[in-house]
Amino acid sequence: MKYPFGFLVLVLLLWSCSKTIIPYERTGKVNAISHENAIVVLSSQGQAEHLDKSVYYAERNAFENLLFKGIPNTNQESPMVPNEYLALEDNGVILERLLVNQGYKRFIMDSYTSHSSVSRGVTFVDQVIKIDLRGLRNFLQEEGITKKFGL
Repeated sequence: MKYPFGFLVLVLLLWSCSKTIIPYERTGKVNAISHENAIVVLSSQGQAEHLDKSVYYAERNAFENLLFKGIPNTNQESPMVPNEYLALEDNGVILERLLVNQGYKRFIMDSYTSHSSVSRGVTFVDQVIKIDLRGLRNFLQEEGITKKFGL
Protein backbone atom coordinates (compact mmCIF):
# COMPACT_ATOMS: atom_id res chain seq x y z
CA MET A 1 0.00 0.00 0.00
CA LYS A 2 3.00 2.32 0.16
CA TYR A 3 3.31 2.47 -3.62
CA PRO A 4 0.04 4.32 -4.37
CA PHE A 5 0.83 6.93 -1.73
CA GLY A 6 4.41 7.29 -3.03
CA PHE A 7 3.14 7.60 -6.59
CA LEU A 8 0.69 10.31 -5.53
CA VAL A 9 3.47 12.24 -3.77
CA LEU A 10 5.69 11.95 -6.87
CA VAL A 11 2.91 13.21 -9.16
CA LEU A 12 2.17 16.17 -6.88
CA LEU A 13 5.87 17.00 -6.66
CA LEU A 14 6.31 16.94 -10.44
CA TRP A 15 3.15 18.96 -10.94
CA SER A 16 4.24 21.64 -8.48
CA CYS A 17 7.68 21.91 -10.14
CA SER A 18 6.35 22.27 -13.68
CA LYS A 19 6.56 25.67 -15.33
CA THR A 20 3.43 27.68 -15.62
CA ILE A 21 2.57 28.65 -19.17
CA ILE A 22 0.91 32.04 -19.33
CA PRO A 23 -1.31 32.59 -22.37
CA TYR A 24 -1.52 35.94 -24.15
CA GLU A 25 -4.36 38.17 -23.05
CA ARG A 26 -5.00 41.67 -24.37
CA THR A 27 -5.23 44.20 -21.58
CA GLY A 28 -5.88 47.92 -21.51
CA LYS A 29 -2.47 48.43 -19.91
CA VAL A 30 -1.24 50.67 -22.72
CA ASN A 31 -0.53 54.34 -22.11
CA ALA A 32 0.59 57.20 -24.31
CA ILE A 33 3.98 58.71 -23.65
CA SER A 34 4.09 61.07 -26.64
CA HIS A 35 2.87 61.52 -30.18
CA GLU A 36 3.74 63.68 -33.15
CA ASN A 37 2.60 63.54 -36.75
CA ALA A 38 2.76 59.87 -37.76
CA ILE A 39 4.64 58.55 -34.72
CA VAL A 40 3.32 57.44 -31.36
CA VAL A 41 5.31 56.33 -28.31
CA LEU A 42 3.47 53.96 -25.98
CA SER A 43 4.13 52.20 -22.72
CA SER A 44 2.67 48.71 -22.64
CA GLN A 45 2.72 46.01 -19.99
CA GLY A 46 3.19 42.30 -20.53
CA GLN A 47 3.62 39.24 -18.39
CA ALA A 48 4.76 35.73 -19.20
CA GLU A 49 7.02 32.97 -17.99
CA HIS A 50 10.22 34.61 -19.32
CA LEU A 51 11.47 38.01 -20.47
CA ASP A 52 11.35 37.50 -24.25
CA LYS A 53 7.76 36.30 -24.15
CA SER A 54 6.78 39.14 -21.80
CA VAL A 55 8.22 41.67 -24.27
CA TYR A 56 6.32 39.99 -27.13
CA TYR A 57 3.08 40.11 -25.12
CA ALA A 58 3.63 43.81 -24.28
CA GLU A 59 4.34 44.74 -27.92
CA ARG A 60 1.40 42.71 -29.20
CA ASN A 61 -0.81 44.30 -26.54
CA ALA A 62 0.21 47.78 -27.75
CA PHE A 63 -0.53 46.94 -31.39
CA GLU A 64 -3.88 45.26 -30.66
CA ASN A 65 -5.01 48.25 -28.59
CA LEU A 66 -3.82 50.64 -31.30
CA LEU A 67 -5.61 48.69 -34.04
CA PHE A 68 -8.86 47.73 -32.32
CA LYS A 69 -9.38 50.13 -29.39
CA GLY A 70 -7.43 53.33 -30.03
CA ILE A 71 -5.10 55.02 -27.54
CA PRO A 72 -6.46 57.91 -25.44
CA ASN A 73 -4.53 61.19 -25.42
CA THR A 74 -2.76 60.51 -28.74
CA ASN A 75 -3.23 61.30 -32.41
CA GLN A 76 -4.78 57.80 -32.67
CA GLU A 77 -7.65 57.95 -30.18
CA SER A 78 -9.96 56.06 -32.54
CA PRO A 79 -9.18 52.47 -33.52
CA MET A 80 -7.37 52.05 -36.82
CA VAL A 81 -9.62 49.06 -37.59
CA PRO A 82 -13.21 50.05 -36.70
CA ASN A 83 -14.71 46.54 -36.56
CA GLU A 84 -12.34 43.99 -35.03
CA TYR A 85 -14.60 40.98 -35.51
CA LEU A 86 -15.32 41.71 -39.17
CA ALA A 87 -11.63 42.38 -39.83
CA LEU A 88 -10.64 39.08 -38.20
CA GLU A 89 -13.29 37.24 -40.19
CA ASP A 90 -12.31 38.81 -43.52
CA ASN A 91 -8.54 39.18 -43.01
CA GLY A 92 -7.68 36.68 -40.29
CA VAL A 93 -4.58 35.30 -42.00
CA ILE A 94 -3.08 38.76 -42.57
CA LEU A 95 -3.86 39.91 -39.03
CA GLU A 96 -2.44 36.68 -37.59
CA ARG A 97 0.82 37.30 -39.48
CA LEU A 98 0.83 40.89 -38.25
CA LEU A 99 0.01 40.24 -34.59
CA VAL A 100 0.72 36.62 -33.67
CA ASN A 101 3.73 36.07 -35.96
CA GLN A 102 5.24 39.47 -35.07
CA GLY A 103 4.85 41.12 -38.47
CA TYR A 104 4.26 44.32 -36.49
CA LYS A 105 8.02 44.52 -35.81
CA ARG A 106 8.60 46.32 -39.13
CA PHE A 107 6.53 49.24 -37.78
CA ILE A 108 8.50 49.51 -34.53
CA MET A 109 11.05 52.29 -34.69
CA ASP A 110 12.32 51.59 -31.16
CA SER A 111 11.39 49.25 -28.34
CA TYR A 112 12.99 48.83 -24.95
CA THR A 113 12.11 47.50 -21.52
CA SER A 114 11.84 50.36 -19.04
CA HIS A 115 11.17 48.09 -16.07
CA SER A 116 10.98 44.37 -15.40
CA SER A 117 10.45 42.18 -12.37
CA VAL A 118 9.96 38.52 -11.58
CA SER A 119 7.52 37.17 -9.03
CA ARG A 120 6.60 33.52 -8.52
CA GLY A 121 7.98 32.50 -11.90
CA VAL A 122 6.21 35.27 -13.80
CA THR A 123 8.16 38.04 -15.54
CA PHE A 124 6.43 41.43 -15.71
CA VAL A 125 7.65 44.13 -18.12
CA ASP A 126 6.89 47.73 -18.96
CA GLN A 127 7.85 48.11 -22.61
CA VAL A 128 8.29 51.48 -24.34
CA ILE A 129 7.45 51.22 -28.03
CA LYS A 130 7.84 53.86 -30.75
CA ILE A 131 5.49 53.06 -33.65
CA ASP A 132 5.40 54.29 -37.25
CA LEU A 133 1.68 55.01 -37.69
CA ARG A 134 2.01 56.05 -41.34
CA GLY A 135 3.66 52.75 -42.30
CA LEU A 136 1.11 50.74 -40.31
CA ARG A 137 -1.79 52.69 -41.85
CA ASN A 138 -0.40 52.17 -45.37
CA PHE A 139 -0.01 48.43 -44.71
CA LEU A 140 -3.62 48.16 -43.51
CA GLN A 141 -4.84 50.00 -46.62
CA GLU A 142 -2.70 47.95 -49.04
CA GLU A 143 -3.98 44.71 -47.50
CA GLY A 144 -7.60 45.92 -47.75
CA ILE A 145 -8.18 45.86 -44.00
CA THR A 146 -8.99 49.57 -43.91
CA LYS A 147 -9.96 52.09 -46.57
CA LYS A 148 -8.09 55.24 -47.44
CA PHE A 149 -9.18 58.31 -45.55
CA GLY A 150 -12.26 59.89 -47.13
CA LEU A 151 -13.23 56.90 -49.25
